[in-house]
Amino acid sequence: MQYVLLSIILASTCLCGVSAQQDARVVVSSSGAQSKSEDRPFTNQPSDRSQSHSTAHENANESAGTSTAPTGTLRAQHPQPLLREKISGVGYARPAVRRRPLRPRGTMQRAAAMYSTVTVLLSPLFETDRLTWLLNKLGLPPAISNVILGLSQPINSFRERHTLGVLMCHEVFTDVVADVFAQAIAAEGVDADEKPGDAHGAVGASSREGGGFAISWPRTARSAAAALISDDIPFLAWSRFLWLGSERFVAAVQRSSLSPATVRAITHPIAVSVGKTAITQLMYESLSNAVYLSLQAAFRREGFAGVVRELKSKFFRSWIDGVYFWSFAHMVVFLMPIWWLQPIVDNLFTLVFNTYLAFLANAPIAK
Repeated sequence: MQYVLLSIILASTCLCGVSAQQDARVVVSSSGAQSKSEDRPFTNQPSDRSQSHSTAHENANESAGTSTAPTGTLRAQHPQPLLREKISGVGYARPAVRRRPLRPRGTMQRAAAMYSTVTVLLSPLFETDRLTWLLNKLGLPPAISNVILGLSQPINSFRERHTLGVLMCHEVFTDVVADVFAQAIAAEGVDADEKPGDAHGAVGASSREGGGFAISWPRTARSAAAALISDDIPFLAWSRFLWLGSERFVAAVQRSSLSPATVRAITHPIAVSVGKTAITQLMYESLSNAVYLSLQAAFRREGFAGVVRELKSKFFRSWIDGVYFWSFAHMVVFLMPIWWLQPIVDNLFTLVFNTYLAFLANAPIAK
């Protein structure tokens, strides 16, 4: 549980910059009481209440033989900061501050940069011996190389002491980034007239004026939780099971009375990887996709009927697409010579496939 909490904190902290440009909402407060006011961007136009007050003032001036310029003209010539407006006798609120919405492509670029950085820091490619070899090849001055190696050693030590926690952090971070990608892709292709938040929060819950969008963090939490339960934790156990099982299988074949050529063919890394991929496709991936789609519907509180409807409309499609995608991806994953490197490499492919699954699971069911 502590590793799950740590991974959630890491994912939230690293992605806080992605949502830094989202729209702000107005909060009305007075003596501890709070209420929301209507969204009103900063403008030089007077409010309805100010307009009525200004009209009455102009009528009084006309009856007295004087004239005044229209209020809007005065504000245009002499801009002044808008005063707080009293709302229903409860308190005062400033007009809503409208920040620039998120851009889909910019959001994906920032999320990809964060994900790449975290992956490099957590992967075995960052180990001291490999890093030393790379620095020697680059020909950096010894002083700079020593600084880089000194910074990498604490990271390596932490990763070695907390291997499971590091893997869990990377799994959850992958799930969060995948759903952010899915929302950004959905926002990129949605027509301007379509309401945001349709299809289970597919394109965010706030305004997308000017081509922007807002990330629906409740949906991201649902997708990450569904992926964590259906794939992340199970695959750690599954890959470990296949790793140990394949080692026993190879040892048994090598001790058998088969010809040396047959033994070499059966125990070749590619042959072993093909066998692991076939077993994974038939048993693991089918169950994993079904659980993921079911959890998405359950987390949206659609009930048992919603779960059945989700599986009937989307499971077969996800399974077929998974066969095409994972037949190659698992070949690469199971060729990794280090067991715990397999979940890291699997996450790189999972980022792509979970983006697809999150998009599919939150899309409306075709009627």
